[in-house]
Amino acid sequence: MKTITITIQNAIDNGVGMLQELRDELQEVVDNAPENLRESERIQTLSNTVEVLDSFVDDGYELESDELASETFEFKEMSMKGASRAYRRDQAVRYLEDAAMALSIWLDAQDAESNDVDLADDMVQRIEDAVANAYECEFPGMMG
Repeated sequence: MKTITITIQNAIDNGVGMLQELRDELQEVVDNAPENLRESERIQTLSNTVEVLDSFVDDGYELESDELASETFEFKEMSMKGASRAYRRDQAVRYLEDAAMALSIWLDAQDAESNDVDLADDMVQRIEDAVANAYECEFPGMMG
């Protein structure tokens, strides 16, 4: 594990990007499943997970404020070598949760009248919703 300094926007991008990669990987498994296994519990669960990830990962998580996007924080990056899908999901969620925490800390130090306050507050809520959805994902079977 190593500690890195990362911007809030990069952390959001990393977390969402990892979830998009998982979605694409699972979609490939579902699409390439042999006909006789398409109705199996494993493939149906993976298909449901793809649907959950599809429901939020492409929604656009760009901070519309340079000040917010460029705020930095320390992040403890975990090794991803040989990581299971659930572990990779958890790492993606850590990026998002830590970005939301950094935004919340930034919010606590701001004047309530700032336009960036609304942007940050909205992004924290969107991240919290994405994290809740990500935790609904199941990864049965090999590399789950």
